[in-house]
Amino acid sequence: LFRSRVSRYWAVWSILTRCPYCRAALVRHVHSTRSGAADMMMHVAFSSVPFCKIGTMTTTTLATGHCALQCAAATRFGRQSIRQLCAGSSRTGQTLAAVETRPTAKWDVPLTARAEWEEAASQDVAALGTPAVFRGLAEEWARIVPDAWTNEVLRGVNCKVTASFSKAGDFDRVDPTLDRVEYAALEDLAPSRIVELIEAEAQASALGKGLVERTYIGEARTIEFATALLSLLPTPEWHPDWPTPGTTTPNAKWHQPFFQTAGDPGEPSQATVWMSAGDTVAPPHRDQWFNVSCTLKGTKTFFLVPPEYHTEVEDSPRPCARLERHAPGEFTAVALTDKTTGAEVHTSGHSPLNFRPLWDKNDHTAFPIDAVTLEAGDVLYLPPDWYHQVESTADPVTHRSVAVNFWSARLFAWAVHDNPDRASRLADIWSRHPSPPPTSPPWEAFMD
Repeated sequence: LFRSRVSRYWAVWSILTRCPYCRAALVRHVHSTRSGAADMMMHVAFSSVPFCKIGTMTTTTLATGHCALQCAAATRFGRQSIRQLCAGSSRTGQTLAAVETRPTAKWDVPLTARAEWEEAASQDVAALGTPAVFRGLAEEWARIVPDAWTNEVLRGVNCKVTASFSKAGDFDRVDPTLDRVEYAALEDLAPSRIVELIEAEAQASALGKGLVERTYIGEARTIEFATALLSLLPTPEWHPDWPTPGTTTPNAKWHQPFFQTAGDPGEPSQATVWMSAGDTVAPPHRDQWFNVSCTLKGTKTFFLVPPEYHTEVEDSPRPCARLERHAPGEFTAVALTDKTTGAEVHTSGHSPLNFRPLWDKNDHTAFPIDAVTLEAGDVLYLPPDWYHQVESTADPVTHRSVAVNFWSARLFAWAVHDNPDRASRLADIWSRHPSPPPTSPPWEAFMD
């Protein structure tokens, strides 16, 4: 009996993880219920309950047997048979035919229209004021990363890696009690140690065990690590300054490789590799640079609010603190002070709100909010100063969430400060605090 159940478990697991549509559903279920993938799969394997009835997962009505038929049909009869099998499904807006005929989201730009988007953006800075999603633009990278960025490769990177630690999985949040920004704890560790931490978290999540803290790589100062990994990815043919494989120059400039930009190569730019075991949240905040974000493993859901609603999302200058990690799950917050005057350091750009429940309830009374989910291979262009909350979910096979983003002070012919409304918005935000806003360029401290 034990052998038969284990065999059935692995049979169902292999079917669902081989099918891309079921894999996406599996990701959504694990994220929505915060349960381990292994626990959920055991429930599927030992019951005949349709997939949509498991836990709170309601977006898929395909039973496990249907999935097996689809996978078999994909091998023997091709995609047309898959569409016919799904024709009677009640997956509103989620049929395989609909999946194949993207775009469907508000910000999606068809790949066939990318040239037109670039032309408009290069001619008018207003065109860069709206987010844009390019489905599958980084698909080649997403296919290569599992083989190129293995644990062995990560351990072999010869540099320290800056890891961020958070107790609840929400990084750089506003403490509602003290009304101050608390930045995640940072530690410079060997890549082998980072791999151990993320693997341990992934295994604990798969078994449904609670975690005392969450770890992710994503601090911008880990430039050698990003350089070493990005040099293993193929160079876009037109891209002039992509470093050669094996290059680990700390000062290598990484400009986004997806759009043919005429930006000055001397402008500040930064590539950052983001990696975790999933179930992490970046609370609502805004960044001051052009951002091109590429999801390579797992999914990322962005909740987006336009920058003109800075008052409604409660963006104002706040004191800030940095968490210090004493032991796994044990943190204390230390206020950040000016090294010269000893005064509290204040920062803006963070919101104490949670965009997720507002989106779930379709609550747009205070400000408009939109959401877009990026799957492996999708690319998001995010304009400067757009508020965004990001939820990351791990790939169910590798138990890893991986992304890379490119920040830059210039995109096409435009610089960040070319937006005429930006200065007035920042002045309005800082008018709520007696301290004047920083006078240096916003990227200067970031690049330091």
